[in-house]
Amino acid sequence: GGQKLLLRNANTYTGETTVSGGVLEVSHVLGTAGSGVIDGISGTSKVSVASGATFNVVTGSIGGTLTLAGTSGTVLELAGGSRLGVEVGPNTGTNVGSNAGENTGSSIRLQPGALALVTGNVTVDAYFLPGIVTHAGKSDILVAQGGGLVNTNGSAGTYSVGNLYNVTNFTVTGITATDTLVQFDVAAAAALTDAYWKGAYTGGITDTWSVSNGSTSSNWTTDLAGTIATGQVPSIATNVFLSAVGQANQNDMVLGADTTIKTLTVNTSDTSTPILLKADGGYKLTIDLAAAITVDSGASATTIASKLAFNAATATIAVNSVTANP
Repeated sequence: GGQKLLLRNANTYTGETTVSGGVLEVSHVLGTAGSGVIDGISGTSKVSVASGATFNVVTGSIGGTLTLAGTSGTVLELAGGSRLGVEVGPNTGTNVGSNAGENTGSSIRLQPGALALVTGNVTVDAYFLPGIVTHAGKSDILVAQGGGLVNTNGSAGTYSVGNLYNVTNFTVTGITATDTLVQFDVAAAAALTDAYWKGAYTGGITDTWSVSNGSTSSNWTTDLAGTIATGQVPSIATNVFLSAVGQANQNDMVLGADTTIKTLTVNTSDTSTPILLKADGGYKLTIDLAAAITVDSGASATTIASKLAFNAATATIAVNSVTANP
């Protein structure tokens, strides 16, 4: 079915792992950033992901490498229409993908004698770790020294960028794939100064603050008129405004990831629709400046139901509208 199974601890079984539908997410990791070992299913002899199914390797903390135990034959099988999710974190080396520890996100690696079989297009989602630094380069997704990621072992593999979370001071320009290595291409970019909620992400998830395609589209614009789209999402450097002219879903928003912004202003671009930031997955909104929240006169009734934190010891919430309710 379409449900999610979360494996939060180490598992020692040695049989095959098949994701036939829904989402399997593995997160348990040992070690430190740059040398993390993801051991949630590290003993499994083979991982197979069917069309329409998703396999996530997401620690939520330090990233790491999931090395599959199988040493020969096909140990990773990805059907066309399947989906992967990995993390991208700050680079600690040349990040060329040849050595463990140079990629501080999360990745899947095969033993030197093991093979992959990829039978069509695989969509890759990415979760960018908190504290990511401005960088340009490549970030590992799949490493298979024995091959099979593109065009050997019967493979016809291609890869496309999916939904990306917390793309702030960089952009994702695409995916580079060879038969032994699949990587995200990342380019440095200035963080957003101002961001206006639009709710028009072309990837279809039109309620989430942190999601984008990493290059051209998110739920934000950089102008009040709502005409200048961006593939980036707000960061600690960003003044956030709810909303842009012509917005959608300002009454049904979620964070989608822990998010830190500079300030939050509720304006009067759409006073006919209430504003609601819902609680989702325990994610937290942190506001950096002391002048944290401003609700303009005449703004819509506003509810922040997510976790909320302030970096300033004496943060200010200025409510200038009788209809607001922060």
